[in-house]
Amino acid sequence: MDVDSPKKKIALQLLLTGPIISIQVVNECSNVLHKKFQLDYTRIAKIMDNYLKKVTVVPITMQTINLAWKMGEKYRYSYYDSLVIASALEHNCTIFY
Repeated sequence: MDVDSPKKKIALQLLLTGPIISIQVVNECSNVLHKKFQLDYTRIAKIMDNYLKKVTVVPITMQTINLAWKMGEKYRYSYYDSLVIASALEHNCTIFY
């Protein structure tokens, strides 16, 4: 992982704004840290705990899932992408990264 990458700098700046994220984002980040970066779950928990202090994590409900199914059907997004988008819509997010 390039610690000085422009994407990382932008991501860190966004964390300072107190963003809303779906629990699906937590799941996907954990999966990438484990599979791509070969981190053990103890290390992942420490990393995620640090970031989760800076964000509001919103749950996935059956309402979220139903909206995700509709969006996936209409726009052909993947199910997991649809879950993240549905969560953003449910929580009136005006900017989506």
